[in-house]
Amino acid sequence: MGRLFIYDPHRRIEVWRFVSYMFVHKGLSHIVGNLLMQILLGLPLEVFNGWRVIVVYLCGVLAGSMGTSLVTPDIYLVGASAGVYSLLTAHLATIFLVKLEREDSKYIQLLLILPYIFFDVGNVVVNGMTQSIGYVAHLCGALTGIFIGIGVLRNLEEQKWERVCWWISIAIFVIFMTCGIVIHCICPDYFPNQYV
Repeated sequence: MGRLFIYDPHRRIEVWRFVSYMFVHKGLSHIVGNLLMQILLGLPLEVFNGWRVIVVYLCGVLAGSMGTSLVTPDIYLVGASAGVYSLLTAHLATIFLVKLEREDSKYIQLLLILPYIFFDVGNVVVNGMTQSIGYVAHLCGALTGIFIGIGVLRNLEEQKWERVCWWISIAIFVIFMTCGIVIHCICPDYFPNQYV
C-alpha cells in the first residue's frame, strides 16, 4: 500500500506523490521521530497561528519533493521531514514577525530550535550525505518554513517594510514552484524515465 504514496521519481506523473510521501515512513523510529518533532514544533506555532501552520507544513512538504526532484532526480522520498523542517524554521519567521511583549520569549524559542539544527547539521557532517536520505528535501522544507512563514503566519503589528517582505517571500515560493513545474514539463530527459 505504501508504494502508492511514496515519491517515486519514475512516477512523477502521479502528482499526488509530491505530497503523499509524507504519510509513509521508513520504520518505527522514523515515524516516531517525525511525530514528536511535529508535536514539539507545531503545537506552539498552532496555539498562536491556528490554521496557518498547516499551510506552512504542506508547502514545506511540497517544496521538499519539488527540490529533490530538481536537484537529485533519482531519489525516492518517504517521511514528513520536509514538513518538520518547515515547522522548525517557521519559528524563525515568527521571531521575525512578532514583536513579543517579553523579549526573552524570542530567546526561549531560539533555545528550543537551535540544538535541533546543530544536531542535524552535525549529523550530516559526521556521517556524510548519503543517497538514502533526502537532504535536499530537508533544506527546501527549511527554506519554505522561513518564506511561507513570513508570508502566512500572524503578525500583530505589521509595518510597511514587513509587508514588502511578505510579498517577496510569497513571490520567491511561487517562482520556485512555477519554475519547477515548467522544468518538469519542458525537460523530461533530465528526469528518470516514467514507468508505463
